[in-house]
Amino acid sequence: MGIFKKFNAGVVAGCVIMLAGCDIEININSSKEAEEKENAGQEMESAKPQKASLEQEISINGIGLYDSVESVEDEFGIPSDEMEEAGSYSYEYQGLGISFGFDKETDEVNAIMVESGIAKTGKGVMLADEYDEVIKRYSAFNVEAFNNRSVVVHDDRHFLAFNFDQDSEVVLFSLMDTKFYEKETGMSLDDFIGEMERISRSPVMGVGQETVEYEQEQPEKFYEVAEEEQEWEAPEEQVTELASSADTTVSYATEVEEMHLYAALIDGKPSRALELLDDYQYDLNYLFSPSGHPSPYFQTTFLHAAAEYSTLEVVQEMVEQGADPDTLNPDGYPVLFTAIRNNKTDIAEHLLDWGADPGYVGYDTSERSMSNSATPLMLAAERGNVPLIEDLVYRGVDVDQQNEVGETALMFAVYHDRLNAAQTLVAFGADTQVRDNTHAHTIFDIPADEWGLSGEMVEWLGSLGSELN
Repeated sequence: MGIFKKFNAGVVAGCVIMLAGCDIEININSSKEAEEKENAGQEMESAKPQKASLEQEISINGIGLYDSVESVEDEFGIPSDEMEEAGSYSYEYQGLGISFGFDKETDEVNAIMVESGIAKTGKGVMLADEYDEVIKRYSAFNVEAFNNRSVVVHDDRHFLAFNFDQDSEVVLFSLMDTKFYEKETGMSLDDFIGEMERISRSPVMGVGQETVEYEQEQPEKFYEVAEEEQEWEAPEEQVTELASSADTTVSYATEVEEMHLYAALIDGKPSRALELLDDYQYDLNYLFSPSGHPSPYFQTTFLHAAAEYSTLEVVQEMVEQGADPDTLNPDGYPVLFTAIRNNKTDIAEHLLDWGADPGYVGYDTSERSMSNSATPLMLAAERGNVPLIEDLVYRGVDVDQQNEVGETALMFAVYHDRLNAAQTLVAFGADTQVRDNTHAHTIFDIPADEWGLSGEMVEWLGSLGSELN
C-alpha cells in the first residue's frame, strides 16, 4: 500500500476513530446531560413541599407508633401501672417517665408520652427545651401555638403535642394517631385545637393578664411592741372594734374562680387553693369540665383533683366545707380510689376516717370504659401499699371480697408482682384457692412468663405448696 493510500487509509481510519471518538464524546455528553437533567428534576421535585410525616418523631429504644404490645413488653417489661378504657389500654413506666397507649383492636401503640428522662423527638426536642426552639424546629409542619403554654404539631394522620411550664420550657410531649384520639375522646383534631385556643385565652392561662404572685396576707397589726421582751395586751375595746369590722361574707365562685381553683390544685399551690376556698363558696360536689367540653371524659370534681394533685390540708378543708368523700367521677370511682391510685396514703386514710366506704366496689359507669371493677383493698394491693392494706383490713373489709369478674385483692397483688402485698394478704388469711369467674384460675394458674412475674414471686408461690402453670 502506497503512503497516500496508507495516509488515506489512515485518514479514513482516523476519521472513523475520530467519528467514533466524536460519537463516544457525544454519547458521553448526552449521558451527562441526561443525568444532569434527571438530577435537576429530582432537585426540583425535592424542592417541592413534601408531605412530612410525624410517625417516627418519638421512638424510644426503637419502639414507636404502631409497634406491638409484645415489643413494648419485651423492651421495657411489665408496666408499673396499667389503665384500661373502652377501646384502648395504656402502660405507664413511672421509673422511665414514659407511657404507651394501645388500640384494643390491633394491640398496637397508637400514643406515646414522655414526661421525664432524656428521650428526644426526631427533631431533637427534649424536656426543658424552650418554646421558641420547638416552634423553630417544626416550622416545616402545621404548627398551632398557644400562649407559650402548649404547641400542637400535626400532619394528615398524627399530632405531636408539647406542654410547657411557666418558664416556657417543655415539661411533657406526646405523639398520637389522630383517629385513635378521636375514637377514644369523641373529639376531632380541629375540636382539640379549638379547645386549646379557648383555654389559652381564659383568664387562668394569663392571656392579657399580668403575672400575679399570690402571697399569704399577714394579719393586721393593731399595736406596736416597743421591746420584744415586753408583754403587752391590746385594749379590749380595740380588739372588739376590729372583730366587729371584719368582713365575714363569702362570695359565690364564678366560672373564673372555678378555673383559678382548679389551676391552683393541679399546679401544686395548696396555699393559693386554701386562699380561694376561704374567699369564695364553691359547689364542691358537682362534676365540671376544666376545658369546658361537655364530654364526661373531661369532667372531674374539685375533691378528685385535690386528692390527685394537692395536699391533705386542702382535701380536709374541702370536706369541712361539705365535699362528699364518696363523690364519684365520670368513671364511677370515688375520691378514695383516686387517692390510692396516686399513692396518697395520708389522704386515703383520712377519707376513710371521714366516712368513705372501705368496701366500695367501683364500677365504670362511663361508656368509654369497660375496665374491671375494683375495691380499695384491690387498688392498695395493685400499688403494693402494705400500710394501707393493713389499715383497710383493721377496718373490717373482707380480705377475699371479689369484683364483678371474681378477682380478689390477692390476685391483684400477684398480677402486678407485688410480693410484699401478697404476703401481707396471705398473713391476714386471704384464700389462695379462690377462682375467678372468667378462666376459673387461682393465683397458682397465672402464667408467670406472660405476666412477667419475678423469680421471687414464683418462688414464693411455689413455697405455698402449689405448682404454677
